[in-house]
Amino acid sequence: MPKNLHGFSLVSVMVAAVLVGFLSIALMKLLSNSRSGQQTVENSVEFSVLKSSIQHVLTNPDLCATAFVDATSTPLNYFNDTGPYPTTALQVIPKIRVGDTATSPTVAEVGKRLGGGLTITSMGFRQLANPRTVGTQFVYEVALEITATKGADAYGGRTLSNANNPFILSIFTNNSTDLIESCSASADEGCPPSMTRIQSGRGSFCIDTATRTGTDLFSSIDACAQIPTGSFGPARMCSMTEWKAACFSGLIPGMPVAGENLDPDTYAGTWGGWRRGALATCDGFTNVYTSDPIPYRCCIY
Repeated sequence: MPKNLHGFSLVSVMVAAVLVGFLSIALMKLLSNSRSGQQTVENSVEFSVLKSSIQHVLTNPDLCATAFVDATSTPLNYFNDTGPYPTTALQVIPKIRVGDTATSPTVAEVGKRLGGGLTITSMGFRQLANPRTVGTQFVYEVALEITATKGADAYGGRTLSNANNPFILSIFTNNSTDLIESCSASADEGCPPSMTRIQSGRGSFCIDTATRTGTDLFSSIDACAQIPTGSFGPARMCSMTEWKAACFSGLIPGMPVAGENLDPDTYAGTWGGWRRGALATCDGFTNVYTSDPIPYRCCIY
């Protein structure tokens, strides 16, 4: 058979060029996706490092008390509003620092760029419940929310936030100056530091370490619905099962307080008109009116 001495035909060259083009596009797409995935991982790592650094400050009561300042490192006194709660708008925190001087190192600052290219775009408190009075101080339960964003580029924009699982803090302020005097945060972002974790047959839950001052049963039930939930389920007045588990655990100092209220939906007794039962001991009851100012505790799963 005679050989073709004229080389590749024009059609063959065109087909090869098209195939090379498709392969080049696929390779470029693969490289782009790989770079985009790398950027996503880098951003997530940087945001996790930021949260860990902030949590280190918040879980140290000495550092937490002086951490929140404005852009000029002046201590904040935001905690003087009257609600309603929970607040919908963030109370902006320009800067979180480590120390109590103007030259103290900054942990987080709005507008500051992180190593992975993210920039902190918002940071602030969301007050979650009515403040409580303890001596000369107001006590606020707040959520600290942070958002960091990377602007749109060849790999698209990025936005990371801890809004679905914020830091939960108890802030103690002077009731005259509204300045923060102390604060504390739980090492677990989902459980308020004013609560104690209890293990029971139904699993882990958090219960108020100290009783709350009740005005009447229904106001107390409403108040529980306002406290932070973090990564747990909705907050509510403690059920009899939860209350007993906490009482018998021995982890709550001074528990029980005579006549603590319980969630009526989970109370096993009968109401008897406008009277209902309340726990007086870890395994006993006393009768109270729904209008009585009975102390109570809130629980969170």
